[in-house]
Amino acid sequence: MFPMYAWVSNPYEIYNTITNRNEENVLNEDSFYSYSSTVYEKINEKELDFDAFKYALKGYLNLQNDNDLSNSKYLTIIDMSVSANDERFFIINMETFELEHKSLVAHGRNSGSETATKFSNVVNSHQSSLGFYRTAETYIGKHGFSLRLDGLEFSNSNARDRAIVIHQADYVSYDYIKR
Repeated sequence: MFPMYAWVSNPYEIYNTITNRNEENVLNEDSFYSYSSTVYEKINEKELDFDAFKYALKGYLNLQNDNDLSNSKYLTIIDMSVSANDERFFIINMETFELEHKSLVAHGRNSGSETATKFSNVVNSHQSSLGFYRTAETYIGKHGFSLRLDGLEFSNSNARDRAIVIHQADYVSYDYIKR
């Protein structure tokens, strides 16, 4: 699976060498950098920022190690530092390390216009929240098929109360951007 580094043939085996529950570094940064670089190269998506990927990968492995994921097959990354006019939503298959989907994605209307610059965890702020989420149940709402999210950090713990969801929208398209 990883011809460059035989020791990372199974990413789940190396988790305990990266960090433990108390966030003590047990694997030096160079080794984690090598591992994340190998996975990033396998994904082969240059539009996905390496630093954003590395941060997401470490969080994913932490969540997986803590058994906080009922389905660990996918890792979704939304890079809010990228313009909403560019593809910044990435779904990665963590079993094959292949990019399965990338697309445009909006942010909260009070987070900024083209690029999100303001974030909040306050109900009715209409701003995006940063941090790790777990996908929850789907439903059909005013925007059609939608996916609820549960915030896993202090910065997004009110996601459910704020109705932070993933849904389709007419204003998230290349045709809309051209207007």
